[in-house]
Amino acid sequence: LLSLFYSGAHRQALKVAEEQRAGGPAIPIISAIEAHLLEEAGDLAGAERLLVELVGKEPDNPDHRIRLAYLRYRSGDYEGSKQAVLGVGVDEIKGNAHQLLALAKVRAWLDLDGVLELAYRARRVGFDNADIHQAYVSLVLHRKRDQDATLQVERIRPGTTVHLEGDDGRKQIFTVVEGLDADLHRGELLSSDPVALKLLGRTAGEMVNLKQTELETVTLRIAKIESQYVYAFQETLLN
Repeated sequence: LLSLFYSGAHRQALKVAEEQRAGGPAIPIISAIEAHLLEEAGDLAGAERLLVELVGKEPDNPDHRIRLAYLRYRSGDYEGSKQAVLGVGVDEIKGNAHQLLALAKVRAWLDLDGVLELAYRARRVGFDNADIHQAYVSLVLHRKRDQDATLQVERIRPGTTVHLEGDDGRKQIFTVVEGLDADLHRGELLSSDPVALKLLGRTAGEMVNLKQTELETVTLRIAKIESQYVYAFQETLLN
């Protein structure tokens, strides 16, 4: 079945899946493929029926709930789609970039909040995947207009990226993150980090003493503050 599916022989794959199920209840993996093929063939009702059964059989598999939300949206059942989406917790999928993006897309279609946060998490997890970056850019560009306030920041707070400059030409960039594991190699700081504590609440133009010892004093100026979502968007475009 998998060989037929991935080789593009979808009509044969659907026949095999239907023969295996033999009109009975949904079978994990087999019925997941069958639901995909039914959806492709335009049988949205049949695909939804199998996904509902799979959700009952494998309640811990968020893929089924995300696909069910997508399918219900396609069929015009927006309330049913919303219920399926709200049943997927971020903690369930935080390590899977594709699931994060899929959930972000459906939430965007339903005009729900949390789209940029999910897309940002997906970009961090799938940072080496060009398709993930492309999807992130698309979601930022097609965000809800009322999310613009989230992208406009004046003071340093969790969720902002800070650009620092020194008189000697030294430059540093930090992103203060919240609800994530900070990646120090990418300049991320938890809000409880000593450096972050020196930055939080400050505005552009202020001087910050980041380090002071008998041998060295490091004082930098806050050159720019921006949303972490904006910085990630620009970084993706530039690189």
